[in-house]
Amino acid sequence: MDELLAAARSQRLPIVDDPMATPVDLAIDIWLAAPELVRSRHAEAIAMRQQNFEYFGPQHPVRGAFPDVDAVLRVQIEAELPMTAIPDSVAYSTPPRRVATSAGRH
Repeated sequence: MDELLAAARSQRLPIVDDPMATPVDLAIDIWLAAPELVRSRHAEAIAMRQQNFEYFGPQHPVRGAFPDVDAVLRVQIEAELPMTAIPDSVAYSTPPRRVATSAGRH
């Protein structure tokens, strides 16, 4: 409400700052004086405060079975990841191994 009122003042619109006015009252008064100002402020508010994402999933979802990860497969997966991808807080049943990469680093 304060931002919209400040924008109206900066454009020298004849808007009265009524302490009893609601945000809707102010928006209507500014709309009547300068509808494009309300449109632009609304668009900015939507763009800057977007907090959700609408997701459209498949009509017929297919759920695959989650693979069983045994110790051998876990070590293989870890070997393919850079060590920075595995947090220090992860408790290992076996110590992690470092594997030489194609660049020759460990």
